[in-house]
Amino acid sequence: MIITPIQHELDKFIYLIATIAVSCGVIFFCLGFAYGYGVVYNIGFSIGLIVANIPEGLLITITICMAKAAK
Repeated sequence: MIITPIQHELDKFIYLIATIAVSCGVIFFCLGFAYGYGVVYNIGFSIGLIVANIPEGLLITITICMAKAAK
């Protein structure tokens, strides 16, 4: 399978975003214990933080950029 340059850049970008999201989740999970919150609260907050950091409009943004570039 041939990987195009845009696929390569998107893979790098998605890996970067996922790494940042998971890192923030782990950091805030640990900080929650330092502030005395319970395990269930920390897990819920960490999962919410990870999900919130993933951009929902990434597919639409890429489609619009590619359409404008082709035009």
